[in-house]
Amino acid sequence: MTDIFNSIANEASSRLAAIGITVKPEDTELLTFVIKSAVSELCSITGYSALPSELIDAAADIVCADFALTVMARDGTDGAEVSSRRDGSMSVSYTKGTSRAERLRAELKKMRERGLSVAGTKRRLVW
Repeated sequence: MTDIFNSIANEASSRLAAIGITVKPEDTELLTFVIKSAVSELCSITGYSALPSELIDAAADIVCADFALTVMARDGTDGAEVSSRRDGSMSVSYTKGTSRAERLRAELKKMRERGLSVAGTKRRLVW
């Protein structure tokens, strides 16, 4: 299990570095939590009690997306802005276009969905 855990951590860290996010020493607990959460989610989807080695890449994609989105939200770099305002019965919506952070957030969500899609193909039927 530790080999798979370390493989996922290494793969996710390299993906994060590619998008400009480094795993700082104070973020190791967060990374550990995100990895355990992703492994649990994938095992739940597939029906396996332990994560098959074929799903390491899918797990790394999910970990990368979840970790990056969490760190971006925590640090205030997620580009989230108010896009509508409601006052009584009046509602006004406005947009400013998409920022780099918004596009990155959309790509990270797609990355997570791809990982879950791969897990769906590895589902084991249990009777």
